[in-house]
Amino acid sequence: MVSKYFIGTSTHWPGSTIFWEIDLKGKIRTGKIFQFEILPWEQSIIGIDCKRNKQNKPPIQWIHNLTKQPDYNLSQCFFGEHLLQDRTKPVAIVESEKTAVISSVYFPKLIWLASGSSEGLNAEKCKVLTRRKVILFPDLNGFDKWTDKAKEFSHLGNFTVFDLLEQKANEIERLQGLDLADYLIRFDYRGFALHEPTPPVNPLTGTKVPVITSDQKIRGSGSIASKLKELPKPENWLPEIQDLEQLFKVVKLPTEPIRLDQCSQIIDINLFIKSHMAIIKFQNGNMRYKPYLERLNELKQLLRNNLN
Repeated sequence: MVSKYFIGTSTHWPGSTIFWEIDLKGKIRTGKIFQFEILPWEQSIIGIDCKRNKQNKPPIQWIHNLTKQPDYNLSQCFFGEHLLQDRTKPVAIVESEKTAVISSVYFPKLIWLASGSSEGLNAEKCKVLTRRKVILFPDLNGFDKWTDKAKEFSHLGNFTVFDLLEQKANEIERLQGLDLADYLIRFDYRGFALHEPTPPVNPLTGTKVPVITSDQKIRGSGSIASKLKELPKPENWLPEIQDLEQLFKVVKLPTEPIRLDQCSQIIDINLFIKSHMAIIKFQNGNMRYKPYLERLNELKQLLRNNLN
């Protein structure tokens, strides 16, 4: 993926990433520099997704600003636009560059591009998509805006919008603004790539913009809908999380190791609480991670019993 998207690194911030914007002719328009958060070990080992480090001011930097080339006129393009030289595959567009890269691992029979932001899906960039089949994957809460965009650009090609995230998301996930990659990483990518169907030819179908619903399959990537539908409707653990947080703030925590049950002993109770709370907040409602919530509830009961 690094080679395919020409992902680079920068010393502007230690360990930061450059997402180059390379157009259809192979010309570099600019490069966007991010620094992703380095997570504590207890979060990173269970696969919590790294997010952009927003402590940097500004949180994004641009190569064209750093190099200060004279008479430079910025004209942005899609991240991944150089891949459109292949005209045999449908095109998928997401907001985030990171999401485009991750999604391309799961669904290699689509060409994955990134607009860079919700507003980055604009008429100038979309000219390159003339007579192409395009599937839009908006972030949560961006569905209406990108549906309007699809209608606006329907004279260029066959635009459709994917709505399964809107159907699946709970309140917490909406507040977090999750995107497609946040759901995909819950699955082993190898189960997707091996069973992905070959996309059929789909000619231009006029100006009407169809919406791909949770009951439909996407041509060329039907397993997206079927795989994501395997996710159970998430519970909302927020009330329990808030109750746990309140208790752990007011109760005096033991400094010595304590036994949670016959098989579990907590050596560092502060680390135990911190790591488990991080997991259940990020994975709110994901049943795979419910044992972390259950262990915290067991600890809560143990602490309350000791108070009595």
